[in-house]
Amino acid sequence: MIYVPVLKYRQEEKKVLADVHDCISDQIIPLIEIIQDSFPTFYEYEEDGSIKRELSQYSTGKKYYKKVTREPLPDENCTLEEIADRVKDKNVFVDFYRFDEGEYEKNSIDMSKIKLSLLLSRDMNLYVQRVMETNKYDHIMPVISIKDHFELEKDTLCDIIRKIKKAGKNLAIRITHDLFTPYRVICETELDENDFVMMDVGEEELEPHFMELSALGNSICKAKKIVLNSPRSSKVTTAQFEEAGITELIDNSARDTYLGYDLDGYGDYAGYCNKLPQRQHGLGNVGHAIALMYRYDVNGFEVFKNQGNNGHLGYDNVRDQVLDAEKRLNPDRDCIAYEIIHQNIEKVKSWAAWNRICMDRYIHQIYKFI
Repeated sequence: MIYVPVLKYRQEEKKVLADVHDCISDQIIPLIEIIQDSFPTFYEYEEDGSIKRELSQYSTGKKYYKKVTREPLPDENCTLEEIADRVKDKNVFVDFYRFDEGEYEKNSIDMSKIKLSLLLSRDMNLYVQRVMETNKYDHIMPVISIKDHFELEKDTLCDIIRKIKKAGKNLAIRITHDLFTPYRVICETELDENDFVMMDVGEEELEPHFMELSALGNSICKAKKIVLNSPRSSKVTTAQFEEAGITELIDNSARDTYLGYDLDGYGDYAGYCNKLPQRQHGLGNVGHAIALMYRYDVNGFEVFKNQGNNGHLGYDNVRDQVLDAEKRLNPDRDCIAYEIIHQNIEKVKSWAAWNRICMDRYIHQIYKFI
């Protein structure tokens, strides 16, 4: 079995990579979706070589001189270096994420946090250039993504694959279920046993795509065959989750059913959903605070929910509920999620913090019982 947790490369997911580092192996290989570049801090300088400073003040009114920074140039990014430093000797997939305008609710997206994805979605040459940059990093496996509106000419795809292979690298082709047939021969002839083909069915269940999944499983492609899905719908709100118990809103059956298609593994968003950064409205003090704690024994997520509709203000109550269940959910006292809760006992009060905990719990449970 191979499990591929899909993580968008933003602040909480970066923490997840660090939290679960020891869980990463040949059986658990994260797929990192890059939506925004990372940059080191650049300063402006005086003629004498010293850093420019300008007068500023703290919220208390106290004044001080702060260093003046400048906007970095696109090619000054340190994204891949940062990932390589985080994962060290562990292998990960990197997907320079592109999307079509119809995939998400455009008005809800914080465009300032997906600048790279927007550029890549409009410039195929830039996309190919960024994919090829991964050749410099031993433990980063490039993902070539093929989906509606982002198909590649077959000659172009073969050229990219051969250049990556010439650099001594393994790679993955991530392809939507409806496009596998046109690219099947390339997968069968250009990839070897150290490569991967990932068929993405999105938020849909596996069963309706049994023909495409069977075609992948029955193909003579030597690469490892993975199905990717997103069983937690991005349209489901926290208010829709049950008050307690195992939720029926996340169908995690792919963990078991992928075997019926003669595949090598599956992947998903580790208990979260395929959602781009959202615009912030107000202080986050509306909505229902919840925690989802995965249980491998039932292949489902146990819900811990605050009764009030007071948003992040309800996370004290949620935290206490989760801690009350620790003896039952963490009998061996080795759960990474609980470790993070105890380390940040007064700080786990945001949606992002509990998304991190949810992902940590899921990945660790797979690692422990795989």
